Amino acid sequence: MVFFNLAAVVDHPCAAAVSLCLFAHVNRVMMDPALLARPKVLGLDEGWALMRDRASAELVEKAVRLAQGVGRQIATVEETRKIFNLP
Repeated sequence: MVFFNLAAVVDHPCAAAVSLCLFAHVNRVMMDPALLARPKVLGLDEGWALMRDRASAELVEKAVRLAQGVGRQIATVEETRKIFNLP
């Protein structure tokens, strides 16, 4: 398991570039033929913070779809139920 704490980055002007580099790395690891037999989980804590603009949201969506496409597990952690429109 690898954990990236991006709390200090999401409000920084370089957030989009950091997201691009991070998800490029995640996608490489998820799709690496040498690692396909190893179980992996893509975990997004407060993932909404990474999806503040369309380009960043598309990076997250691509990573999730790639991970699902090779049988990976996806986990999200959110502190509020509001993002899910729950009562």
